[in-house]
Amino acid sequence: MSEQNQVTRINLGEPLTAIAYGNIGVDASTQAYLVEFNAEGAITALVPAAQGATATTRVLPSDDSVGRARDMQLNVRQPEGNPSGGWLFIGLTDDTGIDLRHRIGTLIEFGGKTLHLYGDGYTQFKPVDEVLHLDVMGHVSGEGYWVQYRDPSEGADWMDLPGHSEADSQRLTGSPKQRQQITYTLPSGLFEIGREYEFRINSTLNRLGGDQRFVEWDVTPSLAPEREDKGKDFNRDLAPGIPDPDPDPTDDPDPTDDPKPTQDPDPTADPTKQPDDGTDDRGDAPPPSTTSDSAAPAPQGGAGAPKQPQKPKKSPDVDASQTSPAGSVWGQEPNPGTADDRALQADGGVSRSLGLFGLLLLLAPAGWWLMARRRAASDVGERLT
Repeated sequence: MSEQNQVTRINLGEPLTAIAYGNIGVDASTQAYLVEFNAEGAITALVPAAQGATATTRVLPSDDSVGRARDMQLNVRQPEGNPSGGWLFIGLTDDTGIDLRHRIGTLIEFGGKTLHLYGDGYTQFKPVDEVLHLDVMGHVSGEGYWVQYRDPSEGADWMDLPGHSEADSQRLTGSPKQRQQITYTLPSGLFEIGREYEFRINSTLNRLGGDQRFVEWDVTPSLAPEREDKGKDFNRDLAPGIPDPDPDPTDDPDPTDDPKPTQDPDPTADPTKQPDDGTDDRGDAPPPSTTSDSAAPAPQGGAGAPKQPQKPKKSPDVDASQTSPAGSVWGQEPNPGTADDRALQADGGVSRSLGLFGLLLLLAPAGWWLMARRRAASDVGERLT
């Protein structure tokens, strides 16, 4: 594959003429694609930029073993979606792969209304009152470019950045595949720190008629700007990559999409401690048992459930009928006493048992005497009858 026209003529709107060589008598269908690549320089897409053209290979006068298809005119136009200029790939239409290491075709440089941005050395958070050097590629040599901005929160119109306008546009020269620089500054008196603005590059190409094309990016003036490496040049010898992530934060998932209970129990909280509502604390009441489901605290309603007003805490004299496991309120159980109290209760029980046993021993002889008397009387009765 090859092409005939010079780059400058293509950029002025003249058709590109593609040529294919191969077997004789073959219909060759060709297409022009804009090359999209990521910050690592790896190709990410081939975007059709012309109507395909077809021709049949004929015998070369100088070599009857080779065929040539010529006069395949491709009217290159920047396609929808604002893919950037810089590189065009001319290849066979039937081949749909994007790995240029294994595809027949040729690369040529191409300039358009939309530039490829390598970046200015910062993320979205940029310094104020500092000259920023924005690296670009894909320009039309000799055309002028300048920077505009607007505040999207106020629905403002696009305005020229101070020092930028069509009259003061920066004219870029050289090949479209070579890096160029557009300089701009964020004046501290014009931009509010921490506020997000939209920036774009305008071009003198937009006044020539037809649809207008812009490349846009977000800017947040910051007192703590964040550095970022500029992107690498396109390298056709790299395997295909993935597009760079969209820096627009509006594309992030909404954190409110995951509903959660309005009040979750705090695992670090002391379960015996109650909020101070003006009443006396319950003293040294132990935490509720964790072996029963009824003792576990429950969230007070799910997502969106209205909060119920808290009732005043009861006095220590709690009605046992209202503190059964089925209806107990966490932290309001009846006070079973402290550990020392329980130990004292256990010792008293043993003493009472021992006393009762001793009394039985003392009464045992009298019991036996009474039982003997009853048996003797019974025997006498039986003999008398």
